[in-house]
Amino acid sequence: MNFVFYTLVDITETSVRFNKNDAAWLQQQNFLTFTQTLSLRVNTVNLKVETVKEDVSAFDFGTEYKGKQQVWKGSFGVEYEGGLTVDMLDDDFDFVPIINNLNETVKLGKNLFLTKDSKFKNLTFNCVD
Repeated sequence: MNFVFYTLVDITETSVRFNKNDAAWLQQQNFLTFTQTLSLRVNTVNLKVETVKEDVSAFDFGTEYKGKQQVWKGSFGVEYEGGLTVDMLDDDFDFVPIINNLNETVKLGKNLFLTKDSKFKNLTFNCVD
């Protein structure tokens, strides 16, 4: 099974370690939080993340976010059918703490991944097969 995701939270993989005052280190912490939360139920494969500037109306984000914004979009797979669903991902990620004020172009409502909040939803998942 393969999934795609879109988020307004900076989850850039930088591989920076041991420099807590560096924005790249903070970005890496968000990336690690994202990957570890993905791995709560299953092992994922082929995780890819890229950044694009797109009109957020094309995505299922909260109503607070409008216009062209920085979006982190990516994909990953799981090895067996039914091992993970969009509902499971939404449950696992909702209210997971993040670090914001990095390279986001939106003002996030809270320092959290939000998957269910109609106003401040900043992370969405879709199953593509």
